[in-house]
Amino acid sequence: LYNMFIENIEFVRYAKKNGLKVLADIYENPYIFRELIDEIDAHPEFEPISYEKKSQEAQAVLREKYVDELLLLADQYLIPSQYVADCLRRSPNFDENKVNIIPYVSSIKNDTYDNNPIKGRIIWIGNDPVRKGLIYATHAIRNLKKKYPFLELRVIGPMPIDIVESDSFSDVKFLGYLNKEQLTSEFKQADIYIFPTLAEGFAGSLLEAASFGVPIITTKASGFCDDFPGFFVEERNTKEIESAIITLIEDRVLRDKMSYDFFEYSQKYNADDFEKSLMELLKTK
Repeated sequence: LYNMFIENIEFVRYAKKNGLKVLADIYENPYIFRELIDEIDAHPEFEPISYEKKSQEAQAVLREKYVDELLLLADQYLIPSQYVADCLRRSPNFDENKVNIIPYVSSIKNDTYDNNPIKGRIIWIGNDPVRKGLIYATHAIRNLKKKYPFLELRVIGPMPIDIVESDSFSDVKFLGYLNKEQLTSEFKQADIYIFPTLAEGFAGSLLEAASFGVPIITTKASGFCDDFPGFFVEERNTKEIESAIITLIEDRVLRDKMSYDFFEYSQKYNADDFEKSLMELLKTK
């Protein structure tokens, strides 16, 4: 039985009781949600969406109820990154011997190097401004615009209207949902992608951007590991984000080299290899 995280936990119990092996696909850090409640409280800019704390609390309670049981029931874990595996160690039922790490692949991939950046055009992609660290990207750009007034932060993805219309984000350009053609155009012209996320499984948008040669600044909570050719910054550390942006703005030779390194890096992630790895797991476990 392949099961997507804690969905259908009753059926997982039934299957296990009747002798089936269980492969649990665990795609996230299940312990992040209480931190997100604190995150909303910590930033006045998030006051317009304080209503989301109720949803975060519900998500936290749901995971606290079922994650430990799922880790015990599962014969194998399918996990997209070492980051997620490390987060799961908090559970007393976590079993290192059950871990199988198979990174995700992206839905948009460019096979030909194509990056013609507009200097200072910086993108952020997501639909969750709290978990994906929009506040830290915003603070960094706002601070740096005093020295580099040409910087522009372009936010891609559906955002709560309370954030879009808030004065606290008035200097951000919200683009909303983009189709594949529009997103491709943004990638081709992006100078930098900053993504100071607090928790992911394996952030597919980073692979998408990488395939277009966009240099990336992110955290290890993105799910990427040490062979990542961009800048890792500490979570919630605006100063480190600023420092990385300054380096890429002022050292264009380094920026261009990183751009091509990212394109090369993206090519090793493809759907065929993902399929092969998953089928091997199903055959051997």
